Amino acid sequence: MPSVKKGARRRAGVKKKQGRNKRRAARDYPLVNGYDPGLDAGDCHYEKAIAQRAVDFFPECLTHVKGVKAGQPFVLKKWQRAVIANLFGWIRPDGTRRFRKVLFFLARKNGKTTLAAGIGLFLLFCDGEIGGEVYAAAGD
Repeated sequence: MPSVKKGARRRAGVKKKQGRNKRRAARDYPLVNGYDPGLDAGDCHYEKAIAQRAVDFFPECLTHVKGVKAGQPFVLKKWQRAVIANLFGWIRPDGTRRFRKVLFFLARKNGKTTLAAGIGLFLLFCDGEIGGEVYAAAGD
């Protein structure tokens, strides 16, 4: 009798995993660990080309200026690409970005300043907004 229950649980687990994989395949946006922005998107939609433009800005236009990586392009890590793609790729029905404010909680030495500087430069030079303003604040 226990083996029947175990087999039924296994089959249910396989079906559940197959359904999860189908949902993942339907997404064309990267996930930030622990958060799926598609779940509460409402009328917003994801524009892959816009997100890719923002992600491509970093290695194409920015280089490191200090340390061991000085002179090398700023290649984003996987989690950084996910953050940038979701930040800029989600668009409201009126054509504006879904996310207007970002709050980063990262441990020290994870490149917060460098990433924030890159975001600021992208917004200042590539956003196309006349008179656009970018603010950054930090605290300890």
